Amino acid sequence: MRQTGVDPDVITYNALINGYCMLGQIGKARKFFGSMIDLGLVPDVITYNVLINGYCKSLKLDEAMHLLRELPCKGLKPDVLSYNSILHAFFWSGKCDAAWKLFDDMKAAGVVPSSPTYCILFDGLCKNGHLAEALSVFSMLNSEGMYLDIDVYNAIISGLCKDGKLGSAWDIFDSLYSKGLMPDVKTYNIMMNGLCQEGLLDEAKMLLAEMEEKGCMLDDATYGSIVKGFLSQKRDISRGNETIRGKG
Repeated sequence: MRQTGVDPDVITYNALINGYCMLGQIGKARKFFGSMIDLGLVPDVITYNVLINGYCKSLKLDEAMHLLRELPCKGLKPDVLSYNSILHAFFWSGKCDAAWKLFDDMKAAGVVPSSPTYCILFDGLCKNGHLAEALSVFSMLNSEGMYLDIDVYNAIISGLCKDGKLGSAWDIFDSLYSKGLMPDVKTYNIMMNGLCQEGLLDEAKMLLAEMEEKGCMLDDATYGSIVKGFLSQKRDISRGNETIRGKG
């Protein structure tokens, strides 16, 4: 670029910083961040978001929070992406209290949570054993008439299935059409896996037929759930036969 007389700008540096962050080379990313400032280029929110995301992927949460707090000092306002990256990292690290505080701080700062924010929130709560809290917030959002997309419902349905509450998961799954939502392949796969884990293979086959009827393309996860379900049932039957023969 320089040989052709074109000077790198903020967009150029953002791309370079993002590339190093994706490779996990946060040190080099930070070096380029310093270089752009030395050149008199002013980092924008995208620059900070990329760096925050890089720190979060490396689980360097103190550094990520430092950058988040630095934004207002630079005359920049953190956006929903800034918060989402750190929220995800907090939940991934099992720091649910810190995640809740950040979520509250986010709303207090006037940043409106997006669908990905709620996906992160519900998925994080469920995976850390806080299904009741996730359901409470989910119920509140529904009562307020807030639109929640299929990804948010997938997170809740998945949490219920993993907690053994297949009936509740099925009720929510059945309510999707009345809410104007179409289950996607992930929704079906979550339910399929839940049914197969409970040995409900007839129901799983019916769901598979519905999936095909609705024109929802099957993927590897769909077939994987069905195969594991049948293998599991076969294994149980085999064990049962062995027990009977042993008694005979």
